[in-house]
Amino acid sequence: INVDGKEYTGAILPVVVNSKPVGAIVSLHSKDIAKANTRQLITFLTVAGLICLAVILPLAVLFANSLTRPILKVVSGLEDIARGEGDLTVSLDIKSRNEIGELASWFNQFIGKLRTLISDVKNNSTALNASSNQMSELSNQMSATTDDMSTRFSDIAEETTGMSDNLSSIAAAMEEASTNVNLVVSSMEQMTESVNEISVNSNTARDISQSA
Repeated sequence: INVDGKEYTGAILPVVVNSKPVGAIVSLHSKDIAKANTRQLITFLTVAGLICLAVILPLAVLFANSLTRPILKVVSGLEDIARGEGDLTVSLDIKSRNEIGELASWFNQFIGKLRTLISDVKNNSTALNASSNQMSELSNQMSATTDDMSTRFSDIAEETTGMSDNLSSIAAAMEEASTNVNLVVSSMEQMTESVNEISVNSNTARDISQSA
């Protein structure tokens, strides 16, 4: 409705008495006032939104940092371990009781077990190195003993060869001595025969002398 060049929004409420319309109540609302109220409401909502953003954004950033910082620490620690450059003496100091705190607790337990495992591997490597050194020393000693025994066996072989030569010489000498003994025995037999013949001749000469 235009009234005096201004726009209004109108509402009519009929007035009825005994089922007969006797009049009406007309309400006019200025569109300028509605626009002003709308602008005021928009301004209020904008200011309230800015205030909420000014309050909520720092809280959101703080909450996000408190939420993501432990996760980033866990990710960084796992990345360092995966690359072989991690410090296994460092643990996460997170005392929250939410899922992030539980994740940090399991991460610390994992690091502790990994540190114990690496310590055991180091100790076993040290013991293995010491055993290897002892085995090396024992091998050197056995090698030296083997060389010494080889030298002694060579000397024994040479001495055995010399003894064999000596035994061969002795056998030849014994054979020669046996031949000489046989010659002596034969000579003794011939001498025995000669003595017997001399004895017979002596007896004959004695008989002849007695007869004479």
